[in-house]
This record gives sequence, structure tokens and C-alpha cells, in this order.
Amino acid sequence: MSSNIARVKHNEILGSQANILSLEETEAYFSWIEKSFPMRYGHIDSEQVPHAQLYSIDGLTNPEIAALFERSQMPLEREWVFVWATSPQGIQVSLRLALEHFDSVWRPVSDDLWIISLDRKHCVEVHHESTLNFIHQK
Repeated sequence: MSSNIARVKHNEILGSQANILSLEETEAYFSWIEKSFPMRYGHIDSEQVPHAQLYSIDGLTNPEIAALFERSQMPLEREWVFVWATSPQGIQVSLRLALEHFDSVWRPVSDDLWIISLDRKHCVEVHHESTLNFIHQK
């Protein structure tokens, strides 16, 4: 089990509500990211994505990060998929719940993370250098 999944399972609330994705499901999301966005050095090249919004989250609290998601029109009440760059499995859970427990999802600074809406209209790349890259599919 990857350290990311172990950290999610260790959180009593998040661990009880997160659905662990299969290897195949997780791989399908990775494949979608690679096919849908221009990539550079293993990351979405936001300079080539016309609707990308890039924010620094260095020093922000969980509620401040959640506010960035709300301002970027990311539906917090829906379930989203979370996949880490170095984990063979991801999770599916409410975005609001994951942001309330962001310390178990990504902090302390973890591997790069992609947060994808189930309808695949929104993608958020959380970079290990403490940036959020919000992308809306048009």
C-alpha cells in the first residue's frame, strides 16, 4: 500500500468515506490526464492551457485552500477522484471532505496530486512546490 493511501486510511473520517480506486481505474485517470492536456516534465503545461489558473498555496490553511477551490468554481459537494504521481491507486471522495482533511491527502508536502471531477470537466494539479493549477475543460 502506498504511503498516500495509508495516510488517507489512517484518518478515521476520511478513511471511512473514501473509496479506494482499483489499479485499472487509477490508470484510466492518468491516461485521461496525459491525453487531455499538454504535458511538460510530467506536469500539465499550464502555459499552453488557455483556461488554467495557477495559485501558490504555500502557508495557506485548509479553509483558505478550500476558498480557492470555491473561487475557481469547483463544485465542493460532489465526489472527485484524487490520484498521486507515485501511487498505483487513487481515491474517490467528496471534495469538501478531502479539503477539510487536506493534511491527510497532501500535507505535509507530498507527491504531485491530480484532483479530477467525475465528469472530467475540471482538473486540479497540486504540485509538490505548493502550487495549485486549476483547469476547466471548455
